[in-house]
Amino acid sequence: MAMLVPQFPLLLLMFYYIHRLPVKYRAQFKLLVHMHKALHGRSPVYLRDMLQMYTPGSTLRSQNTQLLVVPKMRTTAYGNRCFSYAAPSLWNALPADIRKSKTTETFKKRLKTQYFLVHYSH
Repeated sequence: MAMLVPQFPLLLLMFYYIHRLPVKYRAQFKLLVHMHKALHGRSPVYLRDMLQMYTPGSTLRSQNTQLLVVPKMRTTAYGNRCFSYAAPSLWNALPADIRKSKTTETFKKRLKTQYFLVHYSH
């Protein structure tokens, strides 16, 4: 009698069925939700002040893609974890249809679906 070997570890399978993201993706999810709120005027001013929209010098296709400027960091140990660097980096890595979501609820739904597909589609 052949024994069935699960393709995923038991915990991963459980997360899949309860539609739960791993900790890494949940942290990114929360950061990106704060970003979306900041860009749409529903967050504290100090968060909005840390963000700068990308505006090209000449007419380019990328001018309407809602990209953000990622500041240069001097240190790689902690600099890449601060909000002003990590948030624009994650934001720019998102597909355009997710970035252009009008409401926060739509954004959350699309982002969670994206992360779910990325993580569980082995």
